[in-house]
Amino acid sequence: MGRTLTISRVTVLPGHTEEYVRTVHALAALGAGRGQHLWLFQNPLEPQSFVEFSESSSPLGHRTRASRTAGELELEQTLRRLAQYAPDAWTVWQEVPAPGAAAS
Repeated sequence: MGRTLTISRVTVLPGHTEEYVRTVHALAALGAGRGQHLWLFQNPLEPQSFVEFSESSSPLGHRTRASRTAGELELEQTLRRLAQYAPDAWTVWQEVPAPGAAAS
């Protein structure tokens, strides 16, 4: 099975942007060793609006499903305290290979 992705629209609570950004990057660093990737983008016209892209090489290795360390769980809880996630934030998307391409 191919790569797995979540696209999470996030609204950070006023006054918490700096802590939110630090927390996302700390979580990204912890997951990188297991092949998880986490990218963060900000809407320049709405500074409290962000998008988190979380990607892994398989569904079971994804941030939403993989076993988490105590540190990762704490960071995830911090994110939920600092921001509001859109209702569809944890919809898991799976890569679609090109026709005739070998599955990775």
